[in-house]
Amino acid sequence: MAVKLEVIPEGDTKLFIRHEPSFARSYIMALLALWGAGFYFFFPSTACLQILVVAFLLALFSALAARELETVIDKTSGQVIHKRGGWLGSKLGAKVVHYSLSELKALEIQRHIRRYSDGFQITFLLVSGNRVELSTKDLGFKEVHEFANRIHQLLGPVIALEFVEWKMGLT
Repeated sequence: MAVKLEVIPEGDTKLFIRHEPSFARSYIMALLALWGAGFYFFFPSTACLQILVVAFLLALFSALAARELETVIDKTSGQVIHKRGGWLGSKLGAKVVHYSLSELKALEIQRHIRRYSDGFQITFLLVSGNRVELSTKDLGFKEVHEFANRIHQLLGPVIALEFVEWKMGLT
C-alpha cells in the first residue's frame, strides 16, 4: 500500500506535514460486498446475507476511518497547528487543534508489531502525556526514519527523538 506522506520545509522556520489517506481497504471490502451480493442473488441463504452485511459494514468503517492529517510547525510563532480531516474528505468530524512548541516533549517513532509486517508511525508526545498523530501506522522503516529526521532537523534540540514499540496482536 502506498502511503502518501509529505514533509515540506518552507525556509528554516516552517514545516508542513501532510498525510493523505489510502482507501485501498475500503475498495477491497466494497468488492467483497458486491461479490457477496452476487452470491446472494444466485444462492439466497442466511449465511450469504450475513457475509454481505459484514463486508458492507467493514467497507463503510474503512472509508470513514481514513482521514487526512495535516500539521504545520512554525518556529517563528512557536505554534504547531494539527488538522484532522473529516469523514470522506468532508468537514463533518474535522478537527483543528493548536499547540505551542513548549507543549511538545518528544518526537516518537512508534513500531507496531504485527504478524506479517511491522508498521511504523510518527507522533508527537506532549508534556500532558497525550499523543498527536502525524501519520498512520502504515509507514515503512526507511520512510519513517527519513520523515522523522526531517522533522527533527527543524525542531533541533527542542525535543527528543524516541523509539517506542507497540504490540498489536495477530493482525
